[in-house]
Amino acid sequence: MYFILGCLLLGGFYYAELWFVAAIIAAYLFFTSPAFRHGPVEAKLIHMVQQHQNYAQFSDLGFDRAKRFAVDKGSKRADQQTAFVAILLHDVGYAVSFTRVPDGGTAILLEKLSDLRRQFQYARAQRR
Repeated sequence: MYFILGCLLLGGFYYAELWFVAAIIAAYLFFTSPAFRHGPVEAKLIHMVQQHQNYAQFSDLGFDRAKRFAVDKGSKRADQQTAFVAILLHDVGYAVSFTRVPDGGTAILLEKLSDLRRQFQYARAQRR
């Protein structure tokens, strides 16, 4: 795709209409890139990590965008109301849960995987 874009840019020196086609392809590549799609979700997750928050509600983050983020990152469970995914942020593993909020926003629950592992081990030891 980038080769074609380069050819169109070079061809634009001979046929001016090719500049228009190249601009459309460049815009398509920009708006469909994962960095553009996932930027707002990752920014909110990084902000939560920096503020040491485990739970937050965001009215400006649509659930569909958060769900797409989770699915693109390898989520095995994503339905109409919730999506779960395990991701790395700053080389630390986190379990992230996105939940649809009735007012149209998204609630995010963020926990370190190491903390979850400890809780499961403690619960298993209590059952014995």
